[in-house]
Amino acid sequence: MSDVNQTFKVETEKGEIKDAELLNVISNNDKEYAVYSIDNGDETSNLYASRIVIDENGKTKLIDLEDNAEKVAIIEKIKEMLNK
Repeated sequence: MSDVNQTFKVETEKGEIKDAELLNVISNNDKEYAVYSIDNGDETSNLYASRIVIDENGKTKLIDLEDNAEKVAIIEKIKEMLNK
């Protein structure tokens, strides 16, 4: 997943399948995170971050961030990325 500007499919909380665009892959505490956007269809997009994991079959998966400390750390990394 090291190539930036990839597109991939994600399932939303509502069960919808949407196209997502990978903006960057960042690292924090020996873990990698995908930073990506999903177009809302109204000239706006939402920005997301998920932890990248490899499942038992070797397939790359994105896992929601549930730990508050992890969320805060990744938000700070994204802010740094956007301010460069």
